[in-house]
Amino acid sequence: MWISAFAFALLVSLSSFSGFAQSKTPNTAPITAKSPDTELAIADVHSSPNSFHFTFLRVMPPAKGRYVLHEATLLDLIVTAYGVEPNNVVGGPAWLDFDRFDVTAQVTPNATQADANLVLRSVLIQRFKLAAHTEMRPVPALLLSAGSGPPKLKPAADATAESGCQYRRPSSPPAPGGPVPTNYPFSCRNMTMEQYAQTLHRMFSDKPVVDLTGLKGAWDFDVAYTIRPDRQGIDFADAIEKQLGLKLEPGTAPQPTVVVDSAVEQPTPNPPGLEKILPPPPAPAFDVAVIKPSAQQSGGGFGVNREANQVRFSNISIQGLISYAWDISAAMIADAPAWIDKDHWDVLAKTNAEPPPAESPGAPRQMAPEDVRAMVRTLLADRFQLKAHTEDRVAQGDAYTLYAGKPKLKKADPANRTSCEEGPAPGAKDPRATNPILSEVVTCQNVTMTQFASEIQYYARDYIKTPVLNATNLDGAYDLTLSFSSRDAARGVVAPSSGGVTPPTSADASASSDPTGAISLPDAMLKQLGLRLEMQRRPVSMLVIDHVEPKPTDN
Repeated sequence: MWISAFAFALLVSLSSFSGFAQSKTPNTAPITAKSPDTELAIADVHSSPNSFHFTFLRVMPPAKGRYVLHEATLLDLIVTAYGVEPNNVVGGPAWLDFDRFDVTAQVTPNATQADANLVLRSVLIQRFKLAAHTEMRPVPALLLSAGSGPPKLKPAADATAESGCQYRRPSSPPAPGGPVPTNYPFSCRNMTMEQYAQTLHRMFSDKPVVDLTGLKGAWDFDVAYTIRPDRQGIDFADAIEKQLGLKLEPGTAPQPTVVVDSAVEQPTPNPPGLEKILPPPPAPAFDVAVIKPSAQQSGGGFGVNREANQVRFSNISIQGLISYAWDISAAMIADAPAWIDKDHWDVLAKTNAEPPPAESPGAPRQMAPEDVRAMVRTLLADRFQLKAHTEDRVAQGDAYTLYAGKPKLKKADPANRTSCEEGPAPGAKDPRATNPILSEVVTCQNVTMTQFASEIQYYARDYIKTPVLNATNLDGAYDLTLSFSSRDAARGVVAPSSGGVTPPTSADASASSDPTGAISLPDAMLKQLGLRLEMQRRPVSMLVIDHVEPKPTDN
């Protein structure tokens, strides 16, 4: 059993998991309009703006009378409000984990997280007309049990010590170019097995971990999780068995489950006069910003680092700053001067504002991305004298339209939730295993063609620079998997990996005339899905530059 590289990055970024052993107790009362959670909630609820980047839930803990959740699906809102795991929410409409919303709810100035979640429950019932109930149901889980021999644990030496697992960092970092550490040791002290099961869940698994060891009391133990280079993950079940004498195996276990009976996709409108009751906070701005010419002065990618009170941009052009500030591609910027992507800058911007609380225990405090974008817009206006407006313009290129050719699509089961994920369908082979020059595999479930057109831009950003228009006239929802190569690989700019490439056979659905096995996105669409993705001159919403200076004002 192993964890992904994404989860590994989370693991090494946290130094302590103390306090993670507190269990989540869902509300077991019926979640209906007669619930005591239905006191009037004042909240701004609207669909999240379209983005050319992957969107993730961001929860700002209650502060200054506000509780803010950005880019939250209805599933995210239910999970947050009722303290259950995503796998423990069943039923409901297909879009439950697809459509995204921004919610800002009014809470009392000293509201706790529990208080704020009570308000969020009211928002769900009032604005989304959520009707649901809770019941015990068997759900997929990891089962922690005793091994065949005695456990390799010691009774806790100090019953008053804080319960938790502390990562033991190396005494010195590895030398540049030296070997990367493969073992990540943790010291767990005064831990019950129930607490350890919950800690494992939070560290490694999106499934609940259930304690079936039968071991009572608290324990001290050390365990080191080892990277699995072959799969770029961590095999922690083996570590638990060999070092602790316990077993961790997949199974099912009864868990409190929220059963969604119904909800509406369009929340009710914001109440009249909301801007007076819940006025928007002042537009954020940097208190000081130092802008200097970049030593690199190249057209390569820029870097951005958000910290608690400052943001650093390195090697970024004015065009890059504009793209970042408005969350758009360069193709969606009109009337820009020819020099807009020539000179590159390093920017260090600071604010004295109190940084938002960390989104999770142990995570760094960072400025919210939407606040940083707003600050950069102000910075561009102040320092580069930028003036701009939005309007529909005919795109000069890279405006794709999706048409129905001879569709090869599988009708979806309407009971499944709508989703698009990177990787093959469950149980299917990854075509990249035999054709490494394929850069992307996307699997979508129960999607309409309009939803698929909006989602594909996230996975094919080197091809798609403006929103894709659905012109297929295909009704209903479908299941599909699409695999394709990067734009450079399809053009022959990027050579196959040094390990060699196995060209696809003629029977392979992703076969291409390219002997390397590379296949472009439009060719993959046509051959695998029977859809045509074509360039078309048509209007798209663009940011029109009215004025901008090539040099910033003095620091």
